[in-house]
Amino acid sequence: MTKEQFRELLQYCDPIPEPNGHRYVYEKDLLAFLCKLRQGLCDDFLRVLFNYQSRQAVSLAVATILKITTLQCYETSSKQMQQGQRQLDTAEANDSRLVTKSRWIIEARNSHIKSIFKFFKNTISVVHAINLRAFYLIAGAIINRYRDVILMDGATAELAEQMLQKARSENTLRLRVETEHLARRNAMWNRLNENQILDFPRLDIDFLKELTVGIYQIRLAPAYIQDKLVRDESEVFELDEHRNEANFLKVWVYSRFRNATKHQLWIAYRPHGDENNEPITVITVLVYQVHKHWVHVLMLQVFSFLGYARHQPNTKYPSVTLLNHIKDAANRYNQDEEIEGEVIEPF
Repeated sequence: MTKEQFRELLQYCDPIPEPNGHRYVYEKDLLAFLCKLRQGLCDDFLRVLFNYQSRQAVSLAVATILKITTLQCYETSSKQMQQGQRQLDTAEANDSRLVTKSRWIIEARNSHIKSIFKFFKNTISVVHAINLRAFYLIAGAIINRYRDVILMDGATAELAEQMLQKARSENTLRLRVETEHLARRNAMWNRLNENQILDFPRLDIDFLKELTVGIYQIRLAPAYIQDKLVRDESEVFELDEHRNEANFLKVWVYSRFRNATKHQLWIAYRPHGDENNEPITVITVLVYQVHKHWVHVLMLQVFSFLGYARHQPNTKYPSVTLLNHIKDAANRYNQDEEIEGEVIEPF
């Protein structure tokens, strides 16, 4: 959010009538509200960060702006984990990711600041903590004056509406997986490999970009495919097909984080060449029911490989030379023991 956008948003925060006058909204109130909405920060932390008198004052400021946004017909959403809850459900996850899908500029700017000002890149001494806000303001002023503005290409209202429609559309395959308890029924699947799935729809790069609303996940997909092959100790991509239903697949994939957790992914598709060929339907379950930007990179790795990458003449995968070198280290002999040192006689 730019300074102009923030000021424009502040103009919408009209005073709220009260029995003894009006309740006004100030800049720090709006900042506290945005931080709580975006980061889910607790009121005690916001009280210290924005120098409020009490935690109740923070709650009042947030409630005031929330009331204003409701009167202005704005929809706000701040998803927080409940006690004992390990993950958000699909609908809540999609709502929360609608904001983060367009927030790459925040991470980009943070990295940009560290690349320009080495002071922020390294560990900052605690003695500078009290002046850290002033340092960032100075850095921001220099960047705003002498650097180009970072813009998001294609970030339009039409794209936002498209994201909303996709995120809130019903996934019939998810309902089937949950109703038939397919996550626990392993006997109804036959193990196949990529060479036996010849009718999977051919996808082009434009379709994948439209599916992911970007290219970040597409760039990560080859690394995930390679990681799956390495962990499966296989040279071909393996998957399962339903015994009684063609074109219904189940794939085990790995997360490159959280200790390489395995996930089940189901795909129902129309065969290649079908006149009514439609976009494939996907659902991930088990550990992650969170759909990162509603098309998680774990899903995209299967799409891009079966429908795109394996049909390309040259598909580049990350090098595994360093990984193999590390794995082989335990099997090597101690070279120092094999070298017979020269004995030097004393004078």
